Amino acid sequence: MTGAGCWPAFTLANLFATGSWISAYPTFSEIFPTHLRSTGIGLSVAVGRIGAFLAPLALTVVGNAAGVLPALALLGAFWLIGVISRWCRGASAAWRGGACRWRQWWTDGARSDDVIPVGYFDMNDKAVRQQHDRLASVYDRRWSRYISQTLTLLKTWASIPPPAAVLDIGCGTGEFERLVLSEHPEQRMVGVDLSLKMLEIAQQKCQAYPKVTFCTASSSALPFPDQSFDMVVSASALHYFDQPEVSLGEMRRVLKPGGSVVIMDWCKDYLLCRLFDVALRLIEPAYQRCYTQREFHRLLASAQFDIQSARKVRIDVVWGLMIATAVYRRAYVSSDV
Repeated sequence: MTGAGCWPAFTLANLFATGSWISAYPTFSEIFPTHLRSTGIGLSVAVGRIGAFLAPLALTVVGNAAGVLPALALLGAFWLIGVISRWCRGASAAWRGGACRWRQWWTDGARSDDVIPVGYFDMNDKAVRQQHDRLASVYDRRWSRYISQTLTLLKTWASIPPPAAVLDIGCGTGEFERLVLSEHPEQRMVGVDLSLKMLEIAQQKCQAYPKVTFCTASSSALPFPDQSFDMVVSASALHYFDQPEVSLGEMRRVLKPGGSVVIMDWCKDYLLCRLFDVALRLIEPAYQRCYTQREFHRLLASAQFDIQSARKVRIDVVWGLMIATAVYRRAYVSSDV
């Protein structure tokens, strides 16, 4: 394969090969049954890496034998995984959601008065809720390693004092609450999430602890009075916030003077997180974006937070995280003054 079309074809083929890997990973993570997930992810990673290595050779061989278009069709066929994934997710959401109306947010799946449905929800909140309601029954099992690593890191980093009142935004199935309460049963904690089904699991996990409460609420409209909590934590939720400035403002509002916020999320400074960010924007209706550490710190600063400590950390080959502890600058008096 020679001539003016060689380099454009080569570039497109590599784009398709890379795109197939990016699309395949979240596809296998979210769409395929649990028992196929690990095999699927392994195959998708293998295809992506081997394909990137063999793409020039494959393009040359197929191009010389059959022409440019068959070569592009062969290497670009994997991109259909992403297209099929998006179609399946849309069809699944439509089938499950049907004619769901806003008022059903208060009642769908609610079986216990211990999970308190309160707060205001916008359209993106609805998408997040639907997605996590679907995942609730398999979430802990599917993401067990990730959950254990990230929440153990958060717990160690936050060093929550036993008397503190803690708000966990995006608490999911309550695993962070369980970790903290297993050591400090009298810790006062409130977990909020958009998914009632996840909160039901959280309530079951923590039913032995009297000072923990779970309720449905949006991060952009927290249903709590001003200055209610000593600490606000959030893990792996920032990338779902469609109005991060508003959510950070709400965190600031409910903090007591001298209180702190601890936020952990994916970091786009890592290459794989950057690739996942591109892919998830295409196939995840609920997903918003992840941030570089600099962008994250700018968000905190714009919400009038001063960062006390921060770091980036890779927990395995795939996931790169960032975490920061910050205080409301008007309530913070530096020990150096």
